[in-house]
Order: sequence, then structure tokens, then C-alpha cells
Amino acid sequence: YNGHLHNTAYLALALDAAPADVTAEGVHTFRISYRSPLRLGDAPTLQSCPQSGGWAASFVRAGEVCAVVAVNEQLTPLSGTGR
Repeated sequence: YNGHLHNTAYLALALDAAPADVTAEGVHTFRISYRSPLRLGDAPTLQSCPQSGGWAASFVRAGEVCAVVAVNEQLTPLSGTGR
């Protein structure tokens, strides 16, 4: 769409590349951080590693991190009421 990868496609691509043990019990949480859109014709690499009890994948184009997808992280709960 508009010459760049749709936002939801990052999650689908990351899950396709995830190790079986990450997806075996299902996806409970995910977080996607966008920095720069991937465009038609880009040739990104996917770099991944275990992260905070889950798994993270970075989409990298020419040394630039374009997006990071984190799956099943164990995040610290927010403190306070947030009001």
C-alpha cells in the first residue's frame, strides 16, 4: 500500500521467521516499533534473538533498523494509576 510494507505485515513476517518454541504456545503479547518504512524494492535482513522471556526481530535495511517486533515479552507492569 502506498509503495511501502503495510504495518501488520511486519508481525506476520516476524512470526513466519520465529523459532517453533516461540509460537508453539501462541502469541500472548506483541509490540512493534516503527522507525522507517520498508518500501517496494528494499532488501531487508531479519535479525532476531531471545528477548525478555520472548523473542525479538529487527528488520534492517542497509544498516538502518526500520522496525522491531517483540513477541511474548515479559514486560514490567506500569506503576501507579496513570491519572
